[in-house]
Amino acid sequence: MFSVLYSKNGTSKRAESGSQFSFNTQYLSLSAGPAWRINPYVSVYGLVGASSLRSDLEYRTPSQRKVRKKSKRRLRAKPRSRGSIHHVHEFSSDYGLVGGVGVQFNLSKNLVLDTSWEYSWLRNNRISSWGMGLGYRF
Repeated sequence: MFSVLYSKNGTSKRAESGSQFSFNTQYLSLSAGPAWRINPYVSVYGLVGASSLRSDLEYRTPSQRKVRKKSKRRLRAKPRSRGSIHHVHEFSSDYGLVGGVGVQFNLSKNLVLDTSWEYSWLRNNRISSWGMGLGYRF
C-alpha cells in the first residue's frame, strides 16, 4: 500500500485600522506499508513514512505616531494614512515521521471505499488526520 496526503490551509484578515494578517500552512506525507485481505470485501493496512509541515505567517500594520489632543493631557496613537508600514514575515519548516492505519471496503469488482487515520510526529508539532476516499480498480 502507498499513500500520499497533501493539505493546504490559509486564512487572511483585515482590520479597519489597515492591519493585515495572513497565515498559511502546507502539509505533505509520503508513506507505504503492508496490506492484509481479511475476506473478498475487506482489507486492512498499516503505513509508515515521512511528513513535512511548512508555515508562513505575515502581519502588516500601518506605522503609528503619537498625536497630541487639544487638551494636551493624553496621547493617542493614530495610524498614518501615508508612510512606512511595519511588516513581519516568518516562515518555518518542520519534518518528521508518520504512521497510520486504514481499511478498504470492496463495494463492487472495480469500486473501493477507503478510510484511514494518520498521525505525524514532527519536531515541534503533532498532527492527526482522518481520510476517506473512493477508488476505481483498473
